[in-house]
Amino acid sequence: MVFGIGNSAWIVLRLYDMLGREVKTLVNERLQAGHCSLQWDGTNDAGQPVARGVYLYRLSFSPLKGGLWECPDPERSFPLEQMVLLR
Repeated sequence: MVFGIGNSAWIVLRLYDMLGREVKTLVNERLQAGHCSLQWDGTNDAGQPVARGVYLYRLSFSPLKGGLWECPDPERSFPLEQMVLLR
């Protein structure tokens, strides 16, 4: 996955199965402005391999406001996107 960040922000990138269950959090940290490239290793948050198939992901962000980071919320999320895990 490749995405760009216009300004430094707190970024959360989560993966879900087709039933909407959270599979893994790939990113949950402050990232600097620029391009970011990530690769998912096909495991869940417990480190166990997941089945091949279609997965959903959502990127959320939170800007710095008044010297504090706000929690990312759905209003600052991009729509769900799909990806296919092949083995």
